[in-house]
Amino acid sequence: MVDDPERMYKRLVSKRLDPVGVLPFRDVHTRRIENEVRAGQPVVWWSVVSTMSAQGVTLNDLGLAVSQNPAASRTSAATYRPKALTVVMYDARKLGGATLEQIADHAALHILGMPRRQIDFSDVDLPSMLTLFADGPETAPRSLTDFDRAYLQGLYGLSPGAFQSRVPRAVVAAYADQCEAQQRDFRIRLRN
Repeated sequence: MVDDPERMYKRLVSKRLDPVGVLPFRDVHTRRIENEVRAGQPVVWWSVVSTMSAQGVTLNDLGLAVSQNPAASRTSAATYRPKALTVVMYDARKLGGATLEQIADHAALHILGMPRRQIDFSDVDLPSMLTLFADGPETAPRSLTDFDRAYLQGLYGLSPGAFQSRVPRAVVAAYADQCEAQQRDFRIRLRN
């Protein structure tokens, strides 16, 4: 949480490039980060990813394997890209009355997960802490919701290197398990 995100971002880039990373190892272009900071968004986030082999061998910054892995096949990738670091920067002047718990849970979803940037919350029937700045702190949930927890459980229930296309089904399955355990109705349909 900072008073001047634009100044903080510029200082971060000028002093330490590793929290920003280089484009092949970042989830979003620096122009987008800079535009969001300049636009005065209440929160700006990005992630730096690394490259690992199926055995967990890290590749260097140039993308060259420290040790070779010939294990690629038609059904598994030779490498995967886990998150190495996430920066979530809040503008203290634009929090709109959000509580510390709301901010911490919102940050946790970004740090532990990799939610999409362009979520149309009008199509979402389930409450989520990700709506904190879309709906405003007054109407947003007070803490992580059941669906937020299911998102993290589904994501972390996948094996390392699992294809990204498996995430929605894993999340829905985790949510269904939660609803069943709590004897609640469960109705979600996947679009893909």
